[in-house]
Amino acid sequence: MNLFIPAFNSFFRKKKLLIYIITISITFGLIISVIYDMYKLNNIYYYKIKNNIKNRVLIVTSSNEKILDTDVNYISSLDGVNNAYLELNDFSINIEDGGAFSVKYISNEEIIELLENNSMESKEELQVILPYRILNSNGEYEYFENLIDKNVNFFINDDITINAQVTGVYNPKNYETYVYVNEVFKSFLENYDLSSINDNYIKVVVRDYNDVDSIIDTLVDKGYNAYIMDKSGQTDIKFYNMAKSIILLMIAFITIFTYISITIIVNGIISGEKMDIAILKAIGYKEKQIYKIMKLRIVAIIIVSIILGVIISLGVIQLIASFIFYKLNILININLVEYILLLMMFSAIIYIITCISLKVNNIKIKRINIIELMKNI
Repeated sequence: MNLFIPAFNSFFRKKKLLIYIITISITFGLIISVIYDMYKLNNIYYYKIKNNIKNRVLIVTSSNEKILDTDVNYISSLDGVNNAYLELNDFSINIEDGGAFSVKYISNEEIIELLENNSMESKEELQVILPYRILNSNGEYEYFENLIDKNVNFFINDDITINAQVTGVYNPKNYETYVYVNEVFKSFLENYDLSSINDNYIKVVVRDYNDVDSIIDTLVDKGYNAYIMDKSGQTDIKFYNMAKSIILLMIAFITIFTYISITIIVNGIISGEKMDIAILKAIGYKEKQIYKIMKLRIVAIIIVSIILGVIISLGVIQLIASFIFYKLNILININLVEYILLLMMFSAIIYIITCISLKVNNIKIKRINIIELMKNI
């Protein structure tokens, strides 16, 4: 027996169905938009806060007086370690027609993260990054932005000249005057004994913050001392973890709220369809067929509501994203693949909730009787 005709012959004549559709559409749209924006915000904060480079750089010391090459090689080989290296001892270098700088070497990953995406990737050229400006001995600012992509001469002890390319500038904090050099420059200084290596500790760059604790434990088990170099980011991480817990609680609340809402709506639909159900029983439809007819009606309502909810959610996502950008200066863009996956997942959850609610309300369908309804008219 074709169940589509009895399922939809009075579908568009019922005013309550429009109310149900509007209610589910708004609920669905708001929930999807909130979950999506929270998900995107969580990912952004993970990389900006938890996975920030300052939370992934370790200082490792040895029980021996000095760090050996074998120590560096071992730590570099650990799974999850991006880089392990020895720093240069502090010494000064002068720029042609300019001031004096302190030479500093850090890994290219730290350069990219900390110095406004400047990088020194050449494996052959001597490269440096200069501060945007420095305060000279006369109390005046010297600017170096005009030297980007140019080769300049650096002098050590007035008798050694080193020619290197300036690949970028950074904004100095607290009037710092570091000139950051690349691996080639560092090797040049080592080969010519122009600067000794600081072999008191190793700097270790961990690939992901989630690996930090396990790497520290591994190093401690091997007799090393290891700790995060910059502790200032730990407060941000605590805030991030608290915010993440709140987000998970909100998602749990949203799921429960969705279940209750869908259950109430299904109950309302079944109660509003009592006369139709009784008539269907009277003309010979079995309870299983009536159940399927009700399921078709409710699923149709859900599908229409989801389509309208998608339109609502896209608008609300943009509104929330604009608010977040205004308040936090964080740009949230819609990733179509992620949005569709979330949409499919949440639609599946709503479908499952609908089926469960229908099963529960199947008892009501069984109890509906045309004779009893006629007595109450």
